[in-house]
Amino acid sequence: MRSWQRTVALLVLLLLATVVVRLPELRTVVQVANVDGPKIFWYDETLSLFYAQQSWGDFWRVIGFDTSPPLFYLLLWTWFWRFGFSGVAFLPMLFSVAGVAAVYFLGKEFFNKKVGLLAGLFFAVSPLAVDYSAELRAYSLLALGAALAMLFWWRLVNEWRARNFILYLLFAAMAAYSHYTALALIGAQAIMFQIVGRSWKKTLGVYAALFVIYLPQFFLFKRWGDFGAGDGSFTSLFERLFSHGGWNAFWQFWHSLIFGQAWVYTWWPYVSGLAVLSGLIWFVLKKVNDRVAITLVGLLVLTAANLFALKFIYAPRYYIFLIPLFVVALAAAVIALRGRWQRSVALIVIMAICLTAVFHNYKVSADNAFLYYGPAFSDILWREAKKGDLFLVDHANDILFQQYYVKWPASRLAFGYPRRTTCVERGEPDRRLFMPVKNHLASPVERWRYWDYNVMTEENVKLVDPLIAGRERVWFINYLPQATSVQDPHGYLKAHLLKNLKAVKYYYFPEQDNGKQRVELILFVAR
Repeated sequence: MRSWQRTVALLVLLLLATVVVRLPELRTVVQVANVDGPKIFWYDETLSLFYAQQSWGDFWRVIGFDTSPPLFYLLLWTWFWRFGFSGVAFLPMLFSVAGVAAVYFLGKEFFNKKVGLLAGLFFAVSPLAVDYSAELRAYSLLALGAALAMLFWWRLVNEWRARNFILYLLFAAMAAYSHYTALALIGAQAIMFQIVGRSWKKTLGVYAALFVIYLPQFFLFKRWGDFGAGDGSFTSLFERLFSHGGWNAFWQFWHSLIFGQAWVYTWWPYVSGLAVLSGLIWFVLKKVNDRVAITLVGLLVLTAANLFALKFIYAPRYYIFLIPLFVVALAAAVIALRGRWQRSVALIVIMAICLTAVFHNYKVSADNAFLYYGPAFSDILWREAKKGDLFLVDHANDILFQQYYVKWPASRLAFGYPRRTTCVERGEPDRRLFMPVKNHLASPVERWRYWDYNVMTEENVKLVDPLIAGRERVWFINYLPQATSVQDPHGYLKAHLLKNLKAVKYYYFPEQDNGKQRVELILFVAR
């Protein structure tokens, strides 16, 4: 077998293994809640589905209020209107599998085929990449775009050609239109482009062109008010940017590059994070005269520094786009070991760590179990809700959207579920989002607002009175412990409802109180 045929065969086997490793992500297993079945979409994913089923005009009217650029949602919108709801989780999985091939070419371009194949293998079993391979958000598309942007960035650095210039702009824009964190990578690339290429004219030319390509996003984005407070006053920019969790988040960041979300809320990140940093330092010292290795690590460190400055280190998903760079550096470090037995031991240890974390992450942790309450609570509402009931939440969540209302009548905003005569006769509850600002009567469609972090007070909670006046029954969702509620950490809304209405039924997800976060569903009736 020729060399290229062997490489193609290995790459095909690697892609097949990638699919096998990711297939369990199509199920949701929440042991503390006795849930084990088809994938449950949590709030962020139901939001993506909400965008996907909009008309073309409505899609562009609401998409600017999201916290991510529109590329993934546009692709999801296309998938939905072409194929419907079934199989929708395969879209991000396709991007994740394609990312393995992109990482192979990235490693090959920076070093050689061996590094490329090993980097592809590490990306295939990367816990963070696997965790978000079926997530209906932009993360797998972001990782793919980042890998391809890095590939053609390096080609452009080494060979100034129109083809490399155009393809770098294309894939850098793809990453930037997938998620704003890609801008941290592009900023690092701009700095390193000047350091390595040493040409101000070329640097300015490349990034001026990229700025022009990205300019439409500045006009599409409608949440500039997030930099201000809900009452119209300006909130300190530094207060928002640097509220990222301090040293805990710093060590969790390095830990998650190899472990993903596994054991991230334990003491382990302090050990593993230090090990990852030490490994990078060793790699730099070993390759101190290697322009390629220094460029690679420089990009990784500069991008991480940008993320730290911009607050985006409080959740592992925000730095998934660094995984291609990290696994290429890791593969190069393994290949750089002198003895065959050293390389074999390093490979076995890395694979064991990654696969252990991957299998651990197939099950939803007790810390995140509360995120998957949607189907359980929608079943309760289906059994017990009556026409005219008010469904009230203090923060937008899964139940506001109609993805789980498969047994209730479909409106033009539903996901194509068939109408049922008995359901139409029964009707459905009035789902409302209560916000302590002007749009406190917002419907699910009109929920978009500039101020996500507006909290309730003893005064503005009274704005709910016109909404509950004359209601016989009110359903209310609350987050426990109360301090974890995004907009009502002091429980003013719940206390106000208890004062004016009578609570007759309580439901919880998970049902057992294990000391972690839970979601509470309460049925109030008029006194």
